[in-house]
Parts: sequence; C-alpha cells; structure tokens
Amino acid sequence: MRVELPEGTSLTTTDALSRQIEEWLARFPFIATVQANIGRGNPQVYDNTAQANQRANYAEILGTLRHYDVHTSPADLAQVRTALADLPGAVITVREFEQGAANGAPKSGG
Repeated sequence: MRVELPEGTSLTTTDALSRQIEEWLARFPFIATVQANIGRGNPQVYDNTAQANQRANYAEILGTLRHYDVHTSPADLAQVRTALADLPGAVITVREFEQGAANGAPKSGG
C-alpha cells in the first residue's frame, strides 16, 4: 500500500503513521507479515512495480496474506481499504500485485 501525506510532512510524522498502520494490519488473522519503507517505496519486490523516489511524506507498506483465496481475500482486502480510508490527512492506496508488465500488458509465456 502507498501512504501519502501532505507535502511538507516530516519523515518522523510519516514514520509514526506508518507504524500505526503496521500495528493495525498485524492484528488481522489473514495478514502473515508486514514491512514498511518510510520516505521511499519498497524495493522492487515484484517484477512489474518500480521503487518510488525518496520523499519525507511517502511510505509503502507491504503486507502479505497467509493464503490467497479467490472467494474470501477480496473481502478481506476491502475491509482493509475501508478502515484505512478514514485516516485524516493521508491518502492510502491499497493494491494487489497483479501479473503483467509495468505498462499493463499481460506477460507472455515462453
């Protein structure tokens, strides 16, 4: 997920909010691990996502699911999106990794 705070927000404030989100996410039984990068994006952990540039008001938090279930996981992620939507002063984008090239084209086999 991407965490964006207003321009001019300090790295300390971004870190504090990110820690709160990490602690909150860790309480969900369907979340296996949570890792955060404060002031920059996660290293390239998936082949079609690039690392974001450094900014004090930016963080990325990587949460991994214990198991992805096509029937229940979308509702689990919706629950996370809904809860994080109301954090004041922050724009939080929860997204799933999807297979495909960085330009959105599907990967070809071979």
